Amino acid sequence: MMVQYSIIKRNRSICFLFLVQAFLIHIGIQLMIGPIA
Repeated sequence: MMVQYSIIKRNRSICFLFLVQAFLIHIGIQLMIGPIA
């Protein structure tokens, strides 16, 4: 049971990091395109 919980916890943290990375990439693209457009 504890092993399963740790796996779920790890997957959740990986998903969170992926969302943060996608958000930062989105902001970076906005900042790059913003001054041009």
